[in-house]
Amino acid sequence: MSRRKRSITEFLKMRSVLVAELVIALLIAWGFAGEFMRSRDMQTEIDRLQAQAESFEAHNLELADIAERYSSSSMLEREARLKLNMRRPGEEVVIVRESDVTVLESVARDGTAEVGGDSPGHKALANAKKWIRHLFSMTINP
Repeated sequence: MSRRKRSITEFLKMRSVLVAELVIALLIAWGFAGEFMRSRDMQTEIDRLQAQAESFEAHNLELADIAERYSSSSMLEREARLKLNMRRPGEEVVIVRESDVTVLESVARDGTAEVGGDSPGHKALANAKKWIRHLFSMTINP
């Protein structure tokens, strides 16, 4: 029995066995380290994707708010008026030409505008001034 015990201790003391045990231990440690690194990388990726999902949710809420705003009746009416030239029954459309804008500027400066081509010095209450009085309920002296 002592011989058998002695042969086992001698076998375990051999260099080749020690090298084999060391290689096995290194392989096991390498496997654990690889799994640890992979786990850490996956957690980083999960965190990045969660942040991206939160960003998308915030953007989605923003888009839902915009969609709700544009679906309101007042916004639909405004867009129909601007883009489709629609109007309500009983409303009249007024078109202001660029030459009318210069008359408005003149009225705003001195309060009068020349109307008619009869006499150059003839000053009267301009149509633009009437519109200003009508729209803004201002008392403008003629």
